Amino acid sequence: TIRNNYAVSTETFTQWLNAIPAQKQVMILDACNSGKVVESLLTASRSLNSSQIRALDRMQGRTGVFVLAGSAADKVSYEASRYGQGLLTFSLLQGMSGLALREGQYVDIMSLFQYARDQVPQLAEAIGGIQTPMMAFPLGGESFDIGLVNGTVQIPVARIKPVFIRNNFQEINAFDDVLNLGQRLEGYLQAITAKGAQASLVYVDVPEYKDAYAIKGLYELKNGTVSLRAKLFQGRQPLGDIAVKGQNGALDALIEQIVTQAFGLLSPGK
Repeated sequence: TIRNNYAVSTETFTQWLNAIPAQKQVMILDACNSGKVVESLLTASRSLNSSQIRALDRMQGRTGVFVLAGSAADKVSYEASRYGQGLLTFSLLQGMSGLALREGQYVDIMSLFQYARDQVPQLAEAIGGIQTPMMAFPLGGESFDIGLVNGTVQIPVARIKPVFIRNNFQEINAFDDVLNLGQRLEGYLQAITAKGAQASLVYVDVPEYKDAYAIKGLYELKNGTVSLRAKLFQGRQPLGDIAVKGQNGALDALIEQIVTQAFGLLSPGK
């Protein structure tokens, strides 16, 4: 069966941990429903037999097994394009890069885990989801440092990418997007998004998305010249004006101008 061939039982997992000679251990699980592991490993349930209970007691009796699970027992663990990686991974890298260091240089395990525990729900909310990591520390176990961050350490924290959603354009006389600038801009943004981790933005084909950006504007087509005035919005909040001119036969160049001006309006880090 799939369970026998691909799943790992609590007993087997505990045996693996107990086989590790280190008295202080750190386990991070970034997967959907991973909080169940915390419940299973650190709580001896009534269904366990005596040998399983002894194994769990031995693990709990060590100087320290520190566990961080990406989500609760019945919840998902998100992988978000705008963060370039999973929310838990992103938070841990942020913490190690300076936001959760002890004395500005030491990676203290409890401080790091607590930072991720606090940060992940905020990141999940920004993409319209709910995710709360679970932590488990040994009773009486003291925290310890797992690393030292100095000038020679380079931690690759992904830059949060701006999210763009559907745009809207109309020709002022036709009251319609006769040049299909909206579709052309959508294709341009989708091509950037398709670059994956190297993409500078994320395009989502939806009308609304929390804190996402959209470009809305009017243009006039006259004697083969396109004159466009638009605004960059974040939600319903206008951030600035966009004004470009181009030729009807060179609409791709016009789209590039629109995107360049839009990026110029974005604040650093957005």
